[in-house]
Amino acid sequence: MKKVVFVSAFSHLGPEILEIYPRLVISIEQEKAIALKCIPMGGKEGDFITVHEGDFQIASLLTVIPSYMETEDKRNTYASVGFLLDSDINPVPYKKLLEQIIDACKEHNLLNANTLKKIPHQLYKILEQTEVSLDLKEGITVELSLEAKKKDKNGLDLLNDALWRV
Repeated sequence: MKKVVFVSAFSHLGPEILEIYPRLVISIEQEKAIALKCIPMGGKEGDFITVHEGDFQIASLLTVIPSYMETEDKRNTYASVGFLLDSDINPVPYKKLLEQIIDACKEHNLLNANTLKKIPHQLYKILEQTEVSLDLKEGITVELSLEAKKKDKNGLDLLNDALWRV
């Protein structure tokens, strides 16, 4: 399975996936299960969630965003930005990356559904690179780079145990 980046949120209809890249061919039941598992009922802002679903695992960060639905209820709601990864991949290095993205959105007052929906396509690039730029809004770009903290026996970076730096 390829790695996949997604954004989900909790609407008046329950948890739903707002954006996913690249598109997956999965059942509606599996899509609902992913959305439900990345926004657990007992979760709180800042929780890093890792859970298995079928042949892959979910690694996501829970945050709070303003209401994004056209309803009378304008309360803040939960959202999650994360990855669907192969089961044998260590999800922990992705936590720092997701925290930095959410922090950058907060810093620029862009933590909302519209901004988060732009992230999966851009963030997918990091799965093949060690440096990436995310365009959060015109004129606001976050530069991220992968800095390996371990080397393998041949001296190559072990990206699976890397730290992300802004």
